[in-house]
Amino acid sequence: MKSERCKCLWLGKAWSTVMLLMVGCGILDYCATANEDKKPHTQGIVSTIWALQKDDENITVMPLHGDRIRLTLQPETLIAGMCVHCNMVMEIKAGQNAKNCTKCACNCSNSECFVNKVAGKNGWAEMLKALPKGTVLLVEYLKADKPESGLKRLTIDHRTALLPIRSASAPSIHDLTVAAKTVGGTNVELGCEGKRLLIHLKDDWTQAKETRLLKSLSQIGVEMDFSFQEAFVK
Repeated sequence: MKSERCKCLWLGKAWSTVMLLMVGCGILDYCATANEDKKPHTQGIVSTIWALQKDDENITVMPLHGDRIRLTLQPETLIAGMCVHCNMVMEIKAGQNAKNCTKCACNCSNSECFVNKVAGKNGWAEMLKALPKGTVLLVEYLKADKPESGLKRLTIDHRTALLPIRSASAPSIHDLTVAAKTVGGTNVELGCEGKRLLIHLKDDWTQAKETRLLKSLSQIGVEMDFSFQEAFVK
């Protein structure tokens, strides 16, 4: 009788442990899902805008490595990123850029949620033009590694800047890191034989930071080559 009671107690404890583990896993899974909703999409080819043509809805982006890529935005192309007003993760279709945001109470267009202030009709072209120079766009194709399959998603990463640079003598990573720290840079990477500078930032990349970085880079003999910006829509 005693052994039967011990057996029942043991089974009861085992079942309680299993139930606790199941509940715990459920809570952890819920938390993970909830946290995922607060994280911006971070996949794709690291690039920034090289040229933007409004008429044919094409853009050309400059990746950290490799040749420039010509892309076509369709109304169904996804545009993702963080709302600059409330830090909510957003993902909309390019054709919805000019529509009012329905995710938060900022009472502005979807484009203005991504970049704060947009001139003109608030479409995707005006939004991309309003981004601070060098803002990183993460490019994803409908089929991985196949640009010809079409553009699936553009994710705006305000915490990273990709800048074309030129210098008479190759600057060291140390000197570039010191210059980047003046605008809140945490670390830097070089691509395309030292002609492209990627900066990871603590806070959002802005036009004011671009101006400060220009001064810091000039002290080590480095210039930013933004001549391509003349190809933007007028």
